[in-house]
Amino acid sequence: MLLTRFTALTSLSVALLSSASAHDAWIEVSPASETASANWHADLFIGHAEDRDAYALDAPRIASLHSINGEGWTSHLDQMLSHKIGTSLDLKLPGDQAQLLTLNTFRAFSELDAEKFNEYVVEEGISPILDWRVENGETGTPGTEVYSRFLKAIIPDPAGDCDTSLIGAPVGQVLEIVPVTNPMTGCEGELVFELHYFGEPVEGATLHLNRTDETLEPIKARTDAQGQASFKRPEGGQWYVHAAWAMPVDSARFDADFATSFSSLSFNLD
Repeated sequence: MLLTRFTALTSLSVALLSSASAHDAWIEVSPASETASANWHADLFIGHAEDRDAYALDAPRIASLHSINGEGWTSHLDQMLSHKIGTSLDLKLPGDQAQLLTLNTFRAFSELDAEKFNEYVVEEGISPILDWRVENGETGTPGTEVYSRFLKAIIPDPAGDCDTSLIGAPVGQVLEIVPVTNPMTGCEGELVFELHYFGEPVEGATLHLNRTDETLEPIKARTDAQGQASFKRPEGGQWYVHAAWAMPVDSARFDADFATSFSSLSFNLD
């Protein structure tokens, strides 16, 4: 098990928590009018309900794009070279089973001034970054990181089956949110998720449950020693669970202090 060190979120953390403003990314999938080439639409968004914007889904950003179902894995990278930014991605998928849509991005670089970086780290609950900056006296310096995104969306079984054998199996993302209970409508009353980092459970990370179509305060839960966190089942609507985790890296090799991973798992409760 990957164990993490807990730290008390010092007076610095408490002071910053109320003003933090992190940005999430997630996939939304919706049925499309049946054609020879598509029966589902996929859209990517970044932000929060009140200020969400389309995520620039262009080919140079994308490391992998798969649908996963009982028939196996299908890559959709061949669509990316002709995909027009700002439009939905059209997918042709089997219509009779639960499925996952997964997307991973290449690393990008980010630099924030000290205050904004500290705010974001506290809001996201990325204790490896906060611990390192506190221990090394770096909380007053700008924060630099290379970051990647690891996104998943659940396409439910049209028969309403609550089986988790497919959607609850890890797919091997660097940072991955795995449903322990089926979050879809009509299944268990409690939502339980497990966070994996390089294939191991993460203790002490913060999972954020957000609604995408209505401005609400994120519901937060911290992962336990098994990497699990639970939530009471929310109302209908489009929801996602979000998490972030990181490791310090050699700044001479990466031109940054940290390598950060962002993960989300989205599902529709309508």
